[in-house]
Amino acid sequence: MRTPTLSHEAKVLENAAQGLWDRGMALSVLQDVALHPYRPTRQEARSTVVLSGDATYVVPDPLPEQLVAAGWDVVREDSLGHAMVLEDPWVTWQLVEAAL
Repeated sequence: MRTPTLSHEAKVLENAAQGLWDRGMALSVLQDVALHPYRPTRQEARSTVVLSGDATYVVPDPLPEQLVAAGWDVVREDSLGHAMVLEDPWVTWQLVEAAL
């Protein structure tokens, strides 16, 4: 995972959020995801997934291609990491707005 370049304000927000995060649940969540992988299905409504440059850690291959095959829109923005809204709120908004 890459280390994002955050503004001072974003670093303060991230540190505050990390202080509230239950780190003990991470292992159980990762185990649950590994044992119950998501199987893409065609959605009733148009559905979009926005993937960051760190996407392979969260959405491993071949899931993005499976989503596309099931009719989802998959948007990639490699200039952003997992905490995309902290890294660049404007670019993140443009990605979300385009999917609306």
